[in-house]
Amino acid sequence: MLETITITLSLIFFISTLALLLQNQRHKATIRQLTTLDDITGLKNTHTCFTQLETLFLTAKRYHQPLTVALVQFTGLNDAETKLGREPVSRYLKQVASELDQQLRTTDLLGRIHFDVFLVALTYTNTHDSRAVFERIHQALKQYQLEDATVKIALGVTHLHLDTENFTQFMQQAKSALDEANRQEGTGIHYIGH
Repeated sequence: MLETITITLSLIFFISTLALLLQNQRHKATIRQLTTLDDITGLKNTHTCFTQLETLFLTAKRYHQPLTVALVQFTGLNDAETKLGREPVSRYLKQVASELDQQLRTTDLLGRIHFDVFLVALTYTNTHDSRAVFERIHQALKQYQLEDATVKIALGVTHLHLDTENFTQFMQQAKSALDEANRQEGTGIHYIGH
């Protein structure tokens, strides 16, 4: 009888420990997700995006592979959130994120790096093909409207060149291209190094 009780208690202890381990694994996965993903769009967050992009940059530079980066900005979202509230803007960001994700390959990188800025990195794509991809993305994004608000879409695009010295310089080129795209009228896309 004592042996049966001991076996039963051991089995209960084993099952309880196993349940705690499984629960712990689920909590770790949740924490990992919360620390790597944007809470509104589900895309990679700023830290994760830049960490992965820097790795892509170093690999592309070392092996002379093409890499093109675009910063995609939606100017007017701050005003829209003030006017309409958070929910419509969050819905808009989710739609835009979904569209961007559908336009890209699994080898490309997509993340939300600021309230109104997404980062897109095209790997193994030459300048001609990347230009076509970004023109297509720009056209696709124009279909999304935010009720009673004006949102301007600007894309600043840069391509990795042999004379690009480091990751910081590469990102400064992308930021300069975005600034120019925001200044210009018309297409809303500006290319540096294409």
